[in-house]
Amino acid sequence: MVVASATRVASVDQLEAISATLCAAFQNEEAWSYIVPDPVERTHVLRRVFKIMIANDFRDGVLYVTPQCEAVTLWRAPAHIKGTAFDFLRNLMPFVSALRTNLRRALSVSGSIEAHYPKQPVHYLHFAGCHLDHQGRGLGGAAIRAGLAIADARAI
Repeated sequence: MVVASATRVASVDQLEAISATLCAAFQNEEAWSYIVPDPVERTHVLRRVFKIMIANDFRDGVLYVTPQCEAVTLWRAPAHIKGTAFDFLRNLMPFVSALRTNLRRALSVSGSIEAHYPKQPVHYLHFAGCHLDHQGRGLGGAAIRAGLAIADARAI
């Protein structure tokens, strides 16, 4: 097993690479397969939806990446796990545009996840993904451990 030599905080200029990694990692994931049943359409939807979520997480949290963005984690700060009413309104039309007829299923899955958000303030791992070509090398674990180390250091 090869473990990432360095995991660092991502920068906004890595948006495309981060999005590509998450799209590849979630292309055949069960929840996304339910939300967008058609695999060809899912590819396009994931690309658009992840760009929205990544931008939000840059604003409201921190992202960790391995050297070539082979693995990424999106963390939300304790005060931003759910987002505000303003966040909802700002993202409403982009999500509707991206999801279209899949919106109802997306809201159902999102509601199920939100029902289990922790009540106490925590650093929340929003998404973790490793590109399929790089799985099994410890890269995803390295990106997760980087976020956990910061969360532990900032424990409330």
